[in-house]
Amino acid sequence: NFSIKHDMTKQAPLPGAEQPPLKKNKPEVRWYVLPYSLKSSYQIGDRVFLRSKSAKELGRHGFVLQASNGRVHIRLDDGTEKSVQLKRLIPLLTGKSTLQQKIIVTAETNPYRNLAASQITKQDHVLEIGCSTGESSIILSKYSASWIGFDNSDRIISQCQAKFLSDDTDRAISNCVYKVDAMAEPMRARDLVKNFPTAIFIDIGGNRDLDGVLKMISWVLQSFDPRFIVVKSRELVKKMLNSDSIDSTQLPSSNGFTVDGNEWFHQLVKKISLKIPTHPLQAELRCVPSTETPICRYHNYHPDGCKKHRFGECDFDHVFCHFCLEKGHIARLCQKLPGGT
Repeated sequence: NFSIKHDMTKQAPLPGAEQPPLKKNKPEVRWYVLPYSLKSSYQIGDRVFLRSKSAKELGRHGFVLQASNGRVHIRLDDGTEKSVQLKRLIPLLTGKSTLQQKIIVTAETNPYRNLAASQITKQDHVLEIGCSTGESSIILSKYSASWIGFDNSDRIISQCQAKFLSDDTDRAISNCVYKVDAMAEPMRARDLVKNFPTAIFIDIGGNRDLDGVLKMISWVLQSFDPRFIVVKSRELVKKMLNSDSIDSTQLPSSNGFTVDGNEWFHQLVKKISLKIPTHPLQAELRCVPSTETPICRYHNYHPDGCKKHRFGECDFDHVFCHFCLEKGHIARLCQKLPGGT
């Protein structure tokens, strides 16, 4: 009952799939850096998630009525009230607003899984990129309306499948894991997403090079408009903590802090991307301005150009420069690209 897809060829969109709408007004993006300790105190009215005492039970959402002496009095969404220890609560960092996206970055596994349980609602459709052996996947699937996972290893996918089957999780319709690399097959990866994701979790290796993490975030932002994204990356956390543009005094270190990281992120992507990729598909997917037509990366970066284009078999654009998005030259000859010829 659990779908595993290993076909690496280009696939048509799934029958009845809800395709992502064309983007119009981009929402404001707010960045959070989340340390291991989620929060040390709460205010009246704060939205919280109450962790269950047993792994077989689901946690519940609510809000704070009173906090004192290491205990917090909360009212759950079902109307019941409880007095609980501070350590059982996780703050809600995400909201339902379509005018603001949140990107939450953490370096370690425990806070990443805490976020998987606490920030998801039963209305969320979740895309998990780098589902690995399924530890976080089980959590995400239990709290969401639907879940889909990507990974690029047959062995890992098999372990993820076994994790679901051993957990007795009845998610035959909504749970799917696909063998796909979104960087190598961006269009196929997008087509595989059956329900337009409102929440995206990215863990492509906590120690993976920053370049790969940034490209994955860029692809997600370009392909979808989720209400929030969670990223596990030690290198990205280091970059954010060491950035001069981020004021680490905004909130106590135990609570993390919020930054307006749009410009910082785009500058970081530009800085790391200022080089000719060793393989065309290492370059991020970019489209012709004001359209959704992808610009051919082989045409722009491969020494022999795009072989399919010579036979009229490539549907991508071969007019615009992939790097500067101007007409009349390719990225390898772009004067704005260091290393260009």
